[in-house]
This record gives sequence, structure tokens and C-alpha cells, in this order.
Amino acid sequence: MTRLLRRENLAEGKIALYLERPEGFRFVPGHNIDVGFINQRDIDPSDTSRTFSIASAPYEKELMIAALIRSNSYKKALNSLPIGESLLIDGPYGTFRLHPDVKRPAVFLIGGIGITPVLSMLRQAAREKLDYPIYLFYSNRRREDAVFFDELADFKNDFSHFVFVPTFTRQQESSMAWSGETGRISADMIRRYITDLSGPQYYVVGPSSMVWGTLQVLNEIVDRASIKVEDFTGFD
Repeated sequence: MTRLLRRENLAEGKIALYLERPEGFRFVPGHNIDVGFINQRDIDPSDTSRTFSIASAPYEKELMIAALIRSNSYKKALNSLPIGESLLIDGPYGTFRLHPDVKRPAVFLIGGIGITPVLSMLRQAAREKLDYPIYLFYSNRRREDAVFFDELADFKNDFSHFVFVPTFTRQQESSMAWSGETGRISADMIRRYITDLSGPQYYVVGPSSMVWGTLQVLNEIVDRASIKVEDFTGFD
């Protein structure tokens, strides 16, 4: 059992929810939780719970998740839930983890709201002063769609080798100026930033279409054993 403490707008159609952390609740970065309603009359009874990656780090007092607000009854109810209302949580669970060897580079290939488990990993690694070499490729449609952008860019202050590569697939529709990468994450884009492709551990996180498209790219240039995947199936 938990309570909704506050809600924060992250970008158009994207919110962060801060939940009370139950006493004794332990997790590691990359874990998921199921979040369910208790007494919601206007919700589809077959759709009362959804799975979310925990975006906050284990050292933080609250649990933070991020959600895309869609037209289905669950997301509508989540977006309108009164502050202080109780929720059910189940977990944590999942096997998505940051590798233990801090000398081995970590390459994150992330789409949209899939940044949430990576944010937890980076916050905790920075807190523990684990100085991984990190490459973060972060794909969104427009600059204004990229949640936690400023915090992600600031991780350069926590890791001695941190390369942040945002890219936007529909930047022509944006009202914000951008002079960096555009288009989907590609083999050529990865090669522009990483010289030794065989050394890193790769992490692919995002909606199914982005994940499988990126996997096709990676499978042509690196060994499949060096790739970990977190597929955000059913992004609605």
C-alpha cells in the first residue's frame, strides 16, 4: 500500500508521480513495480493495474514513476487521482541491472519515457561515486518531449567520461532550437561517438518499435550477448 504524494508535469502528455515509500521497501535500480487502484468506479475492471519502472534511486525517500497520459481509463484515472489517495503496489521485480564492472563502458540506447530505469541507475551510481564510462543516446520526437533532459546533461559532473547524445526524430515540428543529432539511433551515429564497439555493455530501453529497430542496428555491429533489453510493451 502507498499514497500519492504529488504529481509533476514533465512534458506534454507526460507526468511524474511521487509515491510514499512503504516502510522496509527495498529495490535496486532497474526494478519495476505494479501500481493498482483500490476504489475507482470509472475504470475498466480488467485494467486496474500497470507496470512502471522506478525512476527514483534507492537512496531517495520517495518512489517516483513517470507515465504517458493516454485516453484509456487507467491513465485518465491516474492523472486525476487526488493527492493523498491510496494505491496498491506490487514488487519490486525484474532483472534489468547495471553491470558490476565499473571499468566496462555502459552504452544506453533509450527511447522516450524508457529513460526512467536509466535515471534510477545513473542517480544511484553517482551517489555511490561509481565512475562508469557512460554513453547515453536518448531519442525523442522533439526537444520538448525529452523528459529529465537537464538532469541527464548534468551527469557529466558525476562521471569522468560521460557522453550525452540526444537525438530527435521530428525536430522540424519543434518550437525549440536544436543543433545536435537528429533522426533515429543508427549504426553510423553510434560509431561517431564510440571507437571500440566490442567493449561496452549495451542497454536498449523504450517502446517496442524503438527497441526492435535498435536491436536490428546493434545486431549488425556487436555481439548479442553484450545487449540487455527492457521493452516497454503496451506503451498506452
